[in-house]
Amino acid sequence: MFKGVNAKLYIIPLKNYRSMIESSVIDALIKVLIAFLLGAVLGIEREMRKHPAGLRTHVLVTVGSTAFTLVGFEIYHQLVGTTMVDPGRVIQGVITGIGFLGGGAILKDRGHVKGLTTAAAIWIASAVGVLIGTNMFILAVTITVLAIIILSVMHKLELSVKKKSRTYKLYVRGHDHHHIHTIVPKMMEKRGALVKSKGFRKKGMDILANYLVTLPPKTDCKDILNSVIEMENVTEAYWEN
Repeated sequence: MFKGVNAKLYIIPLKNYRSMIESSVIDALIKVLIAFLLGAVLGIEREMRKHPAGLRTHVLVTVGSTAFTLVGFEIYHQLVGTTMVDPGRVIQGVITGIGFLGGGAILKDRGHVKGLTTAAAIWIASAVGVLIGTNMFILAVTITVLAIIILSVMHKLELSVKKKSRTYKLYVRGHDHHHIHTIVPKMMEKRGALVKSKGFRKKGMDILANYLVTLPPKTDCKDILNSVIEMENVTEAYWEN
């Protein structure tokens, strides 16, 4: 009789405990799956534009951020009341790690900074993962949709604005600093171009100059470029929009 009562008392909590574990695991798996899907949505856009951080990177960042967030809150629930635990510290660590990952996506090539948008997309992917891990599903989906709009629709709008402004960056490489610094800008100004700014740096024995130039509506940028290339002491020249 006594043994039967004891068995009954211990079996019921054990069943409840197993049920709680199974429910917790299923909940975590669902969150990881949602993170996978939203990360893939963000990554596909970057992959289509041939960026180094594409589909796999964004999926891994989103899923990883969700996993770390889940672990942080699980530790908090297990140790609450026994010691001071702040799950926000885990999220802080995720943000710090993503900062280093995003920094690696930023490159400086020929005086031009590339990868800022990709780094921001990685940061957003991490934020989406954290939101999923904290049960903010609607906000996670909303931010994903907004990010896709910004990366695709606003990209086209940005290109349209740049095209209408006809403002370009011209890179010129040559041997003579005085020639590159003075004669090249004067030639462009004679052709009706407005040189807004210019910068110079040494590259080996040569001078690499960059000019921010606004062209008149009917001026062909190819004609300006050919005129620069044909100038004395100029070894290389190209436009970058």
